[in-house]
Amino acid sequence: MAKKSRKPYPSKKPYTESRTSKRKIEALQKEQKALELRIGGAPYRIIGEALGYADPSGAAKAVYRALDRIRSEIRESADQYIQLQLERLDKMLLGVWPEAVKGRYGAIDRVLKIEERRAKLLGLDAATELLVDWRAKLEEEGISASAVFEEMVSHIMEEIEKAKGKRG
Repeated sequence: MAKKSRKPYPSKKPYTESRTSKRKIEALQKEQKALELRIGGAPYRIIGEALGYADPSGAAKAVYRALDRIRSEIRESADQYIQLQLERLDKMLLGVWPEAVKGRYGAIDRVLKIEERRAKLLGLDAATELLVDWRAKLEEEGISASAVFEEMVSHIMEEIEKAKGKRG
């Protein structure tokens, strides 16, 4: 006779409360009220007393949760905007690409402008621009970047020598 295999106990799924439950809605409203009071300058102790939190840290946590929700919504909106802009750029690129690959200079310039805009939206050129910018500023002022660097190194070496002299 074959041995019967036992079925494992069903896994217990954690209870997740509906976003539209009465308790959840009331908690969100309470957090929003805590944020409004904090924006108005109320200290966490007063917010806690006014809204029935056990202590000031409960009020602070409520304010932080409300702020986190706002940050999340802003990030989501920004992501949606970027996605929309990228889709528009794709459509523009499709329109000029056939002429660009034929070597038409005007179309090539348009492609480059579209790609520059895409890189800016995605933040791909930010570090390079920052690095180039400080050097360009020095050059605009007629100052050699390498001379500034050498002066900084020289100053640091002098400070090291002074520190050695004080110790020994």
